[in-house]
Amino acid sequence: MRPDAALADRRREVRLAARGWWRSGAIHAQPLASIDAAYRDDRARLGPMFRTLAFLLGMLGLNAFLGLFVLLNGGRGGTERAFATACLVLSMLLAGATELLTGPLKRADSGIETATALLFVTYAVVGLGLSLERGLPDRVLVSFLLLAAALLAGLSSRRWGSPLLAAVASVCFWALLARLPGGRVLWLVVSPALAPLLLRRSTGPTLPPVHRRSCLAGLVLAVCAFYVAVHVGSWDYRWLERIADFDANPAPGFHFLRPLSILATAAMPVAVIAFGIASRRALLLNLGILLGVASLLTLRFYVHVAPAWVVLMGSGAAALLAAVWLRRYLAGGPNGERAGFTAEPLFEDPTRRHAGEIVGALATFTPGARALPADSGLKPGGGRFGGGGATSDF
Repeated sequence: MRPDAALADRRREVRLAARGWWRSGAIHAQPLASIDAAYRDDRARLGPMFRTLAFLLGMLGLNAFLGLFVLLNGGRGGTERAFATACLVLSMLLAGATELLTGPLKRADSGIETATALLFVTYAVVGLGLSLERGLPDRVLVSFLLLAAALLAGLSSRRWGSPLLAAVASVCFWALLARLPGGRVLWLVVSPALAPLLLRRSTGPTLPPVHRRSCLAGLVLAVCAFYVAVHVGSWDYRWLERIADFDANPAPGFHFLRPLSILATAAMPVAVIAFGIASRRALLLNLGILLGVASLLTLRFYVHVAPAWVVLMGSGAAALLAAVWLRRYLAGGPNGERAGFTAEPLFEDPTRRHAGEIVGALATFTPGARALPADSGLKPGGGRFGGGGATSDF
């Protein structure tokens, strides 16, 4: 990552933390202004809504430009060859544009630089695939393209600071491992080895905050990879094996390991939740809850205890009741905490924390039917209707 971009990212993290302190009442306006003056952010940034809009419009516009380029230059050499050439040329242009946006133009969190970086990787991989399509077998070609995508996305994420590209690199990496001989074993071995490293790097002070978030994205995917590898449904229906061979048969042999897969499917969400609690990491806690919902749906698939909607609603209600009970339990302890855990998050924006309560309160304040005053002048009777010479009163 560029040194100036890394410095700006660190300064922005300090400014965000200072605003959290100010909103929670830990500091006053004067210290906040001093922190903002000492840690100035020279990057041009957009909020979440406009950032998403800029990303989508950038993707749409660049893809439209590629289509127009192919239409104008695809006559003599053939459409496929022209498309491959256009993809490779445009990918190099997008790499230069991303470097320009994140460097001299000082763009960060604006959406457009993420769009150009993502399309750089996409167009480069598509161009390579079309160029090598006739020279390599399909199986080798797909593995090579996955390797190229993982490397390009990983290097781009490191250079330009994009958690999205880090997630793309992780997905391609795990798909590549699944296509190798013994892919399931590789998932079971590599994911526990990578997870502690990514967890440690996600808190390391040597990395800029955006790279720490990229490590968190890789950590989530590593945990999900291990869960998929031990999942009983993945074992029975050969999900990983079908990535390499779409005609893979249902699970042959090794039936003695199936009980361990069932046990791991049930135990892993609990283990992730426990680790999230022990390490005070909300991300892992939320991930464990999602894995628990997936395990409950798996139970519903194998054992028809109730319709799927009943299982989902019951799981949501149980999670809500557990959250209410846990909050009351923590709030009832000495000084509102128990064993170092508190029901009140530190340095959080109160408006965000109570957003759900505000919505619920507003829903109860809907106006009722308006009653007419006694002297409104509305009197029954006296109306007339009719037509064609016939009239009547009511």
